[in-house]
Amino acid sequence: MKLQLSKDATTVLEELYALVKETADGHMKLDMNEKDSGIMPVSIEIIRDFKNGRMLLSVAHYYEQEGDMMADPMMEFLRDNSPYLSKPVWYAVRYKMNGIFATDRDSLIINEVTGAPERYFKKSNYADRTFASTWMRNIAWQQQLKSFLKVKVK
Repeated sequence: MKLQLSKDATTVLEELYALVKETADGHMKLDMNEKDSGIMPVSIEIIRDFKNGRMLLSVAHYYEQEGDMMADPMMEFLRDNSPYLSKPVWYAVRYKMNGIFATDRDSLIINEVTGAPERYFKKSNYADRTFASTWMRNIAWQQQLKSFLKVKVK
């Protein structure tokens, strides 16, 4: 069973990770567009560094509704760069969408101490991997990332 994200999603996530790891607090808002462009900024946050080559990254669009910040959507990703791997591997861990069509689902359960994948949910994992591939291509285009030149536009 394939659990890792597509090559395109991995390329974009590696670029986002490279940007956020340079910040002092492991959090950033990326907004490369005009104010009224209709394109939402992207929030990127290193949620947890397991100190063993694995870390958890959050990527989200947020909007405000009645004073509350709403995820539209938010996904958590596991970056596994364990010593036995030749290159980093990315996994979809969680998907969350607020609002009228609220969704909050896990696609991969990870060990809370080591970050190692322990269990996956077949249907939600497939859905989240598929969505992440499209979403990461869109983010690369919308935020004018260098990786946009490397990913396949479909």
